[in-house]
Amino acid sequence: MMNGTGVLDSVLNTIPPRIIIRFRDMEIPDPESVMLPLLQFMGDGKPHSAGDAETYLADYFRLPCTNAEKPVQLRTCVSGVTTRFKNANLLEPVSRGVFRITARGLGILQTAPAKLDFSDLRSLSSYASPTTNATKSCGQPPNKALGHAYEAQSLALRAEVLEYIRASSPANFEQIILDVLIALGYSSPRAHAEGLLTRQEHGVLEGLVKAHKLGHDAIYLNALRERAIVEKSQVKNFIRTLATVATRKGALITTSEFSPAARQAAEASEKRILLIDGAELARLMVHHGIGVVEQQRYIVKRVDAAYFETDV
Repeated sequence: MMNGTGVLDSVLNTIPPRIIIRFRDMEIPDPESVMLPLLQFMGDGKPHSAGDAETYLADYFRLPCTNAEKPVQLRTCVSGVTTRFKNANLLEPVSRGVFRITARGLGILQTAPAKLDFSDLRSLSSYASPTTNATKSCGQPPNKALGHAYEAQSLALRAEVLEYIRASSPANFEQIILDVLIALGYSSPRAHAEGLLTRQEHGVLEGLVKAHKLGHDAIYLNALRERAIVEKSQVKNFIRTLATVATRKGALITTSEFSPAARQAAEASEKRILLIDGAELARLMVHHGIGVVEQQRYIVKRVDAAYFETDV
């Protein structure tokens, strides 16, 4: 079963492009019509709430309504488009329900596009669209449809977890990294009290941690909480620092992505370098139950043919 984000995207994707939804005496624009004006509204670089965006769009499309009368369809449309913008790294969360345009979003505006649509966002997104996978279930056996729905829900959940990581405080981000290290077999619960990681400039966490089960294996770690793509030069700097510490293994974690050149630099190093980007960090958290709780569980059964073939 898909979570709220997946269900919302499913609903939005069933709306054909350029279709106008009528609400009472108002014509509500479709999601693709909202995309460009919404991004342009955020283009001043200031934090804006979803309510601010709804008010702007209601005026932009000349909807005859007051703030109190804004239809739920407009709110749903803005919420869905905002989620897609975050997944495509065009917007970043500042606080709950408040967003700001990213460097990538400003770069899109600088090209003066005539329009934005779903295909544009899919090409930018770090995640496959949940509905893209969900549509695979059409005409398939129920067990396969359930598998695709589970995959779609997992992708949406990881995207939401990553949003929370990026919006977390420095102290909370440190706790997240420690919890992931402990789940992977490094460090120990005492690390929270011992101050295992130190905060360097620009919000970088640094530390040399050991495997807590045997205590012999150690890994040098840097964790970066940022939106900018990590480039080759940063990986090279990390490798040079790794050469000065008493271990041959290093882990570089970022809430963004690594450029292809950065990954090649890590692979070419004589040291053992583990790169964990935002998508992988979110996957590890979901896999190990960090920052998430079980909501529902389904047990899939099949017929036991041997039971029916046995003579009593």
